Amino acid sequence: MKQYLPALLKALPTTLYLLFISVFFALILGFFLAWAEVGRIRPLKGIASVFISFMRGTPMLVQILLIFILIPMIAYQNGVDTNNWNPSLYAIVAFSLNESAFFAEIFRSAYLSLDRGQMEAAESLGMNKWQLFRRVIFPQAAASALPNTTNMILELMKNTSIEP
Repeated sequence: MKQYLPALLKALPTTLYLLFISVFFALILGFFLAWAEVGRIRPLKGIASVFISFMRGTPMLVQILLIFILIPMIAYQNGVDTNNWNPSLYAIVAFSLNESAFFAEIFRSAYLSLDRGQMEAAESLGMNKWQLFRRVIFPQAAASALPNTTNMILELMKNTSIEP
């Protein structure tokens, strides 16, 4: 184990960099995907559902390879040279897109687990939608989503070892 420790410590900053950047973007995209899935706008709901199903149903390595091939191909067709791009960029995009699908399902299930009576009571007290979200929905949904979110972040930390 001692012989591998220097190599592991050398790779730790890259792992943490990929982890934090990917989690940041995945949480934001996951929130909007969950919002689209529970919302009433049918086209958004359909797009979000297809995206989530695809990302959750395909292996991470396949997604990394697709992104590693597709982004340069699309960029080349639009006259952009990607030869000098950092390969970590592709990994961040792949990890963020993959994890956002899982986060979306976590957030959606946390929202749907809330008691509707509490939301109705908050509305009857005169709370607007922002107050309802901030004071009723978010605290309870965050508490419900935290264990699964933590699990997905730890899983992503392990997945960063397959970065191209």
